[in-house]
Amino acid sequence: MSVQLGSILSDRKPKNQDSEKLGTAYKGFQSWSMNGMDKITASGRKHAVHNFLSLDKGGFMSCSGWDDEVEFNTQCSSQWDSLAHYHHQPTKLAYNGVGCTQAALEEAAAAKTAGNALPTLDHWHARGCLVGRGVLIDFKQYADDVGIDFLATGGYRITTEELERAAAHQGVEFQPGDILLVRTGFTESVDAIDPDQIRGSEGIQLSGVHGTEDTAKWLWNKRFAAAASDSAAFEAFPPLKPDGSVTGMDGLGKSRIQWWQYLGHSC
Repeated sequence: MSVQLGSILSDRKPKNQDSEKLGTAYKGFQSWSMNGMDKITASGRKHAVHNFLSLDKGGFMSCSGWDDEVEFNTQCSSQWDSLAHYHHQPTKLAYNGVGCTQAALEEAAAAKTAGNALPTLDHWHARGCLVGRGVLIDFKQYADDVGIDFLATGGYRITTEELERAAAHQGVEFQPGDILLVRTGFTESVDAIDPDQIRGSEGIQLSGVHGTEDTAKWLWNKRFAAAASDSAAFEAFPPLKPDGSVTGMDGLGKSRIQWWQYLGHSC
C-alpha cells in the first residue's frame, strides 16, 4: 500500500476487472457544469469566474480575438477529493498520518510528482488515473420505486441495510475492487431550486450514507476500491455525534468522531 496512492490503485488487478468483463465504459458523475454549486454559498470558497480577455487590448498580440480565463475552487462542481483533502480532526493529519500544512502543499506543488511525498491526486495521474468497475446504486430511483419519502436535500441517512436492499432491487452484485457510486438526485435538485430558497433557509441538509462506524466497516468489508456520490458529501450532512445528536463541522473534532473521514475513500 502506498502512502501517496492508498489502496485505490494497486499493481494487483481485481479478477472482476479483466478487460473482457468490463463491458461498456462511460464517464459518470464528473460532467456537472463548472458553476453547478454557485447557488450554494460556502464561506471561503470562491464561485467559478469566467473572464474574456481581448488579445488586442491585453497586449499579447495585435489582432482581433479572445482568450478565456477561468478562476474556480475545485469544490465548485463535480470533482474527486484527494487523500489530503479532509483530515482527521483531533490530530489535523491526513491519510496515513501525513501532515498537510500550506507550506508542505506549496512545496509539493512546486516539485515533480516523484518528489512529492503528500497523498495528492498527481500520484493517481502518474499511474494512469482511476479505472475500474463502477457499480451504481440509484437510491433516488429505489426510494421512488418502494415509496420512501426521500429528498436529496432532506438529510436522509442511508443505512447499509438500505444499500443492500437497493442493490438487490436493482440487480447489482458487489465484487472486490468495485467503485461504489451512490445517486441521491442532488445535482438535479440544485439545478432546479430557486437560489432565494437556499439563501432563506437556516442551513442545508444533505442526504447520503449514514456516517457511522458500521458504515465504515461495511465499506471496508466489501473491499470497494473507492466510493463516490452525486451529492456535495458522501455522508449525510450535518453529521451526528456518537450520542445521535446533530453536530456541525466544528463539532466533529470536539465530539471526536473519527470514522467520518474514512467513508469517502475506503482505503
